[in-house]
Amino acid sequence: MAGRVLVVDDVTTNRVLMAELLERKYYDVEEARNAREALQKARANPPDIAIVDVMMPGMNGYDLCREMKRDPLLADVPIVICTTLDTRDERRAGIEAGADDFLTKPVRPVSLFARIRSLLRMKAMTDELRLRDETLRDLAMEGFSPSALEPPPGAHIVGLTSAAGAGPLKDMLEARLDVRVEIVCEPRDTFRLLEASAPEAVLVDALGFPGFSSDFCSAVRQQSGGRHAALLTIVDVDDAATAAACLDAGANDYVMAPVDPSELAARLRTQLRYKAYADFLRESVRDGLKQAVTDPLTGLRNRRYLDAHLPRLVSRAREHRQALAVLAFDLDRFKAVNDTFGHAAGDAVLREFARRLTDNIRTVDLAARLGGEEFVVALPDATLETARIAGERVRAAVEAPGFAHEGRPIPVTVSVGVAGLHGPEDDATAMLARADAALYQAKQTGRNRVILEAA
Repeated sequence: MAGRVLVVDDVTTNRVLMAELLERKYYDVEEARNAREALQKARANPPDIAIVDVMMPGMNGYDLCREMKRDPLLADVPIVICTTLDTRDERRAGIEAGADDFLTKPVRPVSLFARIRSLLRMKAMTDELRLRDETLRDLAMEGFSPSALEPPPGAHIVGLTSAAGAGPLKDMLEARLDVRVEIVCEPRDTFRLLEASAPEAVLVDALGFPGFSSDFCSAVRQQSGGRHAALLTIVDVDDAATAAACLDAGANDYVMAPVDPSELAARLRTQLRYKAYADFLRESVRDGLKQAVTDPLTGLRNRRYLDAHLPRLVSRAREHRQALAVLAFDLDRFKAVNDTFGHAAGDAVLREFARRLTDNIRTVDLAARLGGEEFVVALPDATLETARIAGERVRAAVEAPGFAHEGRPIPVTVSVGVAGLHGPEDDATAMLARADAALYQAKQTGRNRVILEAA
């Protein structure tokens, strides 16, 4: 399934229609008739996202948002308010209550599904960071502090708009938030600022950007300075297609023009909080690992971390009914490298292999060095074929352009074994054993190749 969605609405017809719409896109849907029932079901089995009506008997949708955000088990579940109430005050109230978006009935499918895809991507990344943070805490590392939910004071915001809109946009944000806004009027100037320093957020006024397309959002995400920034766009109220395209291209949120300053500030504040949380988790992972869970030569995770983390990935894959795969790598005839070129050259090859490995896998994938020339990568939500393609990409990156140390070329290739998660009795140990068996077969049949586990 594409993800679990909790639909909360007191009107049966509305719930059924929304459920049918979502199920056509292969989402797994659970329904709740009121906020109390929604809380009970969410706590029993937390959803990936919640779609909530506002006007319900007893606790309304806004109160439900607040309750979910106060619950540590549900605080990170994205919430979309879906209602007939379409005023600036209502939208602002929803965002301030903790909702991630506010859609008006009747819902336009293009807007709904683009928003769901965007929120699920963000949740997947946050879940992965949190999972790694939990692993560190189990290894007696430092855990999460709730104070990290607040963005840093004076957060740096880069705004791209027209010359006429520069002053109003800057004043609008700085009057309502503790931020420092730097306005540019040319797209290339945005990339110059991203290269100089990574801002907390990038705000793009599509109406003040002649020729704007979602390609600009993609380009921002490809810049190192924009990879983790909160990215928001301002689009015309009648241009749902552009709003959806921006979300699919990497934007976190959008605001419809004409802009309500308070709504814009509320949405930006929400995204800055999400970024602060993600930044904290990244910092926790980066600083907390140290010697205990990091291979000192390559900087990758070590066997201890893999042994603690891979079972968590297996459990989560089962819980969400997702695929999971592992890749086992072994550098071919590596002993000859050490014997011929020396151990310093061998260490240089291992470091360079680790770099090429991480350059050719996803951010959410876990790369670990088991020891010597043996490496493992765990790939969440990846089928055997997806893993095979990733393994082949790494194999090709090792074979060419080759390796060198102190000007001397060093011939290096790598063999790869691939295994996936099977039935409910499968576990991390069995997966690694099957990947290792496939790796052994790759070695026996000529090396420098990728072999899938036996059927």
